[in-house]
Amino acid sequence: MKKSNWLFLTTILVITSAMLCFTFSFKTEADSIEADIAAIKEVLPQYAVAVNTGDFDLWISLWADDGVQMPPGAPAKIGKEQIGKAAKPAFDKMNRDITIHIKEAKVYGDLGLTRCTYTLKMTPKAGGET
Repeated sequence: MKKSNWLFLTTILVITSAMLCFTFSFKTEADSIEADIAAIKEVLPQYAVAVNTGDFDLWISLWADDGVQMPPGAPAKIGKEQIGKAAKPAFDKMNRDITIHIKEAKVYGDLGLTRCTYTLKMTPKAGGET
């Protein structure tokens, strides 16, 4: 075989191998992202159960240690400690009923985000006006 034909075939083989590796790598990454999005979407029903049953321990366990809560009209709460400290009084004093609707879920590397709308009804455990 001529040296130029051998070089051409070797080049084609290397390019084809690289393309196959890239294709399999991309599919694996896409599958991983889809699995992460599915896992994120599974957490929100558990979140609603925790809120609706007043189970603070379950609710706080669903947060990452470095989670960020961005409630409407209030400053962001950063980390489980801040999030728990801000939420605990509501768990102690209020019966709550939440319905969550997921609008989108995204994954960027090790960061997962959801955009949701929710309806939250609260009534004081001690009775009185809501």
